[in-house]
Amino acid sequence: MSKSVLEQAINRGQVWRGKHFSSVPIKGLDTGFPSLNQALADGGWPADGVTEIEYRSLGMGEVSLLFPALAPLSHQDQWILWVAPPYPLYAPALINGGLSLYNNLIIQPQSRRDLLWSIEESLKSSSSSAVLAWPESMRPEHVRRLQIIATQQQKPCFLFQDRQYANSPSSLRACLKMLPQGGLCVEIQKQRRGWAAAKVAINPPHPLSFLIRPPFPSAAESDAHRKIVR
Repeated sequence: MSKSVLEQAINRGQVWRGKHFSSVPIKGLDTGFPSLNQALADGGWPADGVTEIEYRSLGMGEVSLLFPALAPLSHQDQWILWVAPPYPLYAPALINGGLSLYNNLIIQPQSRRDLLWSIEESLKSSSSSAVLAWPESMRPEHVRRLQIIATQQQKPCFLFQDRQYANSPSSLRACLKMLPQGGLCVEIQKQRRGWAAAKVAINPPHPLSFLIRPPFPSAAESDAHRKIVR
């Protein structure tokens, strides 16, 4: 691209320039960790978009990392929707994290199609304050659809995934790693209005293990259990 063509594109407002992002008055959800807030362009988790969180193993702290942001939302008269969590919610961990037990709604879709539909409808609901979902992985076109809805509804959506796509259109994409000395490393791989490649070490104040209960039983196990109870 020649210099003149670039200048024309800049004059038409077709080129994003990093120096402009700091002047955008966007307020994110307080993460509870000052160093992480400072690394995030919105000053916290995106409050009106999709945040993709990649984790290496279940229970490494991927959920309790969000407790400081979820705690004030849980005390509003709206639901926090948990879509396809791999384990039952553990009440003592929620209480220890400052969350109310009364405004949590769990959805267990029976198919991949139902899962996507459930996340979308949860975001559209006027009774929800935040949506957390475990799709394992999600194609960019599906993330884009959720990103548009979350932005329109001005609502946070957190997707926990074991694999992410580099060209995902989400507001924020982060990868979690355990630190040898304890705690977590939050690697910001991509964020709207800001720079990527930031790594932030944090020490969650609450126990890392949130998902310490046994997994949801399979249909066969549930049926066997009902037979035993009878």
